[in-house]
Amino acid sequence: MAEVTYRDRVVIGTDGSQVAHQALRWGGRWAAERGLGVTVVRSHSLSMYTYMGAPAAQHAEFHEEELARQELWDAEAVLREAHPDLDVQIVLHAGSPAGELVAASADAALTVIGSRGRSPLAGTLLGGTTDTVITHGNGPIAVVPAEHANPEGPIVVGVDDEDSALHALRYAADVAAEAASPVPVLALGVWPRNPISGAATFEPDKDEAAMLHQSVLRIVAPVREEYPSVEFHVEGVVGDPAHELARKSELASVIVVGSRGRGGFRGLLLGSTSRKTVSLARCPTIVVYNR
Repeated sequence: MAEVTYRDRVVIGTDGSQVAHQALRWGGRWAAERGLGVTVVRSHSLSMYTYMGAPAAQHAEFHEEELARQELWDAEAVLREAHPDLDVQIVLHAGSPAGELVAASADAALTVIGSRGRSPLAGTLLGGTTDTVITHGNGPIAVVPAEHANPEGPIVVGVDDEDSALHALRYAADVAAEAASPVPVLALGVWPRNPISGAATFEPDKDEAAMLHQSVLRIVAPVREEYPSVEFHVEGVVGDPAHELARKSELASVIVVGSRGRGGFRGLLLGSTSRKTVSLARCPTIVVYNR
């Protein structure tokens, strides 16, 4: 059997759940629009009792493997029906789904997972698996919700004054430039609230609001020069970063965030803010890494 390669492909993790099916369709469309191949990965767990040779565990393992294989065949059929010319590969992996997807993300053009799902242990295509993948991912990770409010909307980017913001902006601009029809990019800067009281660090008056707007313009300026064909909009607000991004997701086609940042965006994909953003967003969220 040839060695599996994920290089420059869209890798889609599936577990047969409904939200994984949404991720499959979204990832397939993303790949088809960009002329990329797709690799669908389905993992199944191995019990320690299987290694010990327990007959009941071996029987259960065989049943789970066959179920996983059938779900892969079904996923392949869905993709081929929607995109007949799409290059589709399927991979059945024995072991941790998170570990395989994290490894794949190092070479993949994009790794796509559902925002929640199921597993034999407890529902973990969000929970353990998705948290692990977005925390330890090495390349862009897209987390797709069960419902997508506005697939034709703008691309929203969470920005601050760190290098990760520029990386996220450039990624978003690349996506916009590749689109078949014009897609604007909205750069959203959030002045964080007090982490203890929840109150705004300050309530900006007219002049301070203008300064916040100008600070976002300054961050966007070099990327705007690099991508003259992309339409950029900027906005600066006071609030909780995850909630403000989620609010914009109602009208967005996708949210793009960097993996590091200052203030409200610090550790965006490593703690509670990341889980809030992914769980609240009504559109796919793409995490890009500046590593």
